[in-house]
Amino acid sequence: KKFFENVAVQFNMAERLDKHLENLKEIPQHLKRVQINESNEYYLPQVINELKKQYNRDVMLEILKVFEKHWDNGNKWMLHILSKSHLILNHLDQLKNMKHMVQIEISISSIDEKLIRDLEFYTPTIKKRMETINKLATNDIFVRTMAMPFWGDYKEVEAIKKLSFNNGARGFKNKRLNYFDWQQLQALDYNDLINDKVSRVQGRPDNMFEDLNEKSGETLLFKGKPKIVNVSFPHVRKWSTPTILDEKLSLQDQKIIDCGYSQLNKVKWAYIK
Repeated sequence: KKFFENVAVQFNMAERLDKHLENLKEIPQHLKRVQINESNEYYLPQVINELKKQYNRDVMLEILKVFEKHWDNGNKWMLHILSKSHLILNHLDQLKNMKHMVQIEISISSIDEKLIRDLEFYTPTIKKRMETINKLATNDIFVRTMAMPFWGDYKEVEAIKKLSFNNGARGFKNKRLNYFDWQQLQALDYNDLINDKVSRVQGRPDNMFEDLNEKSGETLLFKGKPKIVNVSFPHVRKWSTPTILDEKLSLQDQKIIDCGYSQLNKVKWAYIK
């Protein structure tokens, strides 16, 4: 299959999700957090159009309604929906109904429009993404800008944050290009890239400029120091379903972090605010 040309769709996702959430309803509240579109993108125009045309289906809307149903029944899951696309506004009415349980994360990798066009094929412009942030925020939906992986320096990251907050964003997260040094990439031409003449950077943290992050899981300080609380976790963090269901939980020390949840609902999320 060719990248950008083929898409796999799981038509039974909503049904499977419904059963899965029911099985997980007894796990601790602070574990009930889900990121959607973490490594893919549902909001692709051709995919959406073909699903509607051939099957009269909107798979993402079906998924959102499953989460809404479980929340209303007391099985409360917090959703982080990551996207680069303005087409997330197709679900604006549904997201307005779920604004107490969703955070939209709009991804932006550069402030340079030409660079975006060269590196992120078929994605909306920065202007269009800012308009999307503004529309969501105007409807009181929590929006976080995810500048990750970001190509640029401090001033450019700061400029994206300012632009985002001017359009109503309430959270901001930035991470560097994990494996390569941006300054080195700028000095190379296309042939160097395809011939793998770029050295990888080892052992550095993901965060570029921590002082620019806001309500993105950042540690809350009390009298200058993080406050530690005991909460239940599986021993394996990157768990599979059997791990959550079958492995015994144990109390572990966690720093209190600010994700902006307290702005949205009154659910007790343990170490998450």
